[in-house]
Amino acid sequence: MNTSINFKNASINFALNAHDFVVIEKSRLFRDISLESIEYLLNICQVIEFTPGKEVLSPSKFNSCIYVLLKGRLGVHLGDPGSSPHIVFEAGDCVGEMSILDGKPVSAYVITQEHSRLLMIHQEALWALINVSHGVARNLLYILAYRMRYGNEALINSAKIQLESERAAITDGLTGLHNRRWFSDSFKRQMQRCELDNQPCTVLMLDIDHFKEVNDRFGHLAGDRILCTVSKMLLNTMRPADLISRYGGEEFALCLPETSIKASILIAERLRKAIAKETTPFEEGKQLPPVTVSIGIAQMQPGQTLDALISSADSALYRAKAKGRNCTSE
Repeated sequence: MNTSINFKNASINFALNAHDFVVIEKSRLFRDISLESIEYLLNICQVIEFTPGKEVLSPSKFNSCIYVLLKGRLGVHLGDPGSSPHIVFEAGDCVGEMSILDGKPVSAYVITQEHSRLLMIHQEALWALINVSHGVARNLLYILAYRMRYGNEALINSAKIQLESERAAITDGLTGLHNRRWFSDSFKRQMQRCELDNQPCTVLMLDIDHFKEVNDRFGHLAGDRILCTVSKMLLNTMRPADLISRYGGEEFALCLPETSIKASILIAERLRKAIAKETTPFEEGKQLPPVTVSIGIAQMQPGQTLDALISSADSALYRAKAKGRNCTSE
């Protein structure tokens, strides 16, 4: 049996002490197993000690052993050994079993978190232990099942985090509406669909009137509350198929698929009147006065780009402002 494995910065001795056997008996690999039947095999395994911060396993090194942690703590680092540990193992846990069974390099760095003492079981000794005690094989299956379950949970959590990050990337943090990044992709797709189906598509550019005066008079917190109120009115008033986004500052962009310019004007007027009636709760039970909005409306022309359509709606918005605000224009 080949046990002559060289470790730098590690000390090796061949004697298991009484405390080691107590830990082994309670370990995942040897639980519910009489150690008397396998003690002679354990005694030919090496005990190795590492100082803190040393690599026990590495993806760049071939592994032929399973390690039972007798004392100390081991951190498992994914990708970068300098990163925070993905999981930390305590006395009684084991590492290295996956690469022993599939013959492939280990998938992570295993690094000592503190002075650690490990029982190093070479693969030949492991097979001998399995032959002598079916309990070792059973426990090894338990360990692998735990690893798979933990890995699946980690994947699920990672997917959730990724989904939350993707959602945050396209959502305005203040109002909860979609942001300009989302607007660019979604509006283009809706325009393309309407053009393919030979259906009209209109864009509304909405701007809160005298918003700077609200900030100057009541403060920026009041301005934020107004933005949230207008956003709520957009969500409550517009149809489920309509696309809504905060375009920037106090300006909002809306896409109305399969909607003619005539129908869009009616929708815009209904929205404008609803916003003009809405008050905004503020500090100490006070209400901010209602605000008005100006809305520019433009219908997509054949072959028109999103930028050109937005420019047309912007021009209509400027005309609404020039007419005295609190109105719509096409």
